[in-house]
Amino acid sequence: MLDELTKRQERRSGPDIWFKLINWFALISGILIVAALWIADKAKPQAETFIDRCLGILLPENWDIGLVRYAFYLMIATFCICAIGILINSKRRRRKYDRYNVPLIFVGGLSAIGILIYLFRF
Repeated sequence: MLDELTKRQERRSGPDIWFKLINWFALISGILIVAALWIADKAKPQAETFIDRCLGILLPENWDIGLVRYAFYLMIATFCICAIGILINSKRRRRKYDRYNVPLIFVGGLSAIGILIYLFRF
C-alpha cells in the first residue's frame, strides 16, 4: 500500500508546459530589458570630458527622442510579457515547491520604473 501511495505522488515526470513557458517569459523579458537599457544608454547625451572643454567641442545636450521612444516601446513589451508570466505563475501554484519566478518580478518592476520615467520626463 505504501508503494502505491508513493507511485501516485511521483507520477509527474518533470516540469510541465506552464513552468517552461514561465521560464521562457523570464528569458525573453530579460533580453528585452537589456536591449531597452542599451538603447536608452545610446540615446542619452554624451558627457563632457576635459578634452572636450579644452578643445571647445560642443556636444549635443538633448536626448535622442527616437531612440528613447523605441526603448519605451521595448519596456512596454517587457512589462506585458512579465505581467502575463506573473499571472500564469500565480495561477499555477499547486505543488508544495512551486515558487514565484523572482527574475520575472524584478524585470517587470524595472520596466515599470522605466515606463514611469519616460512618462514623467519626456
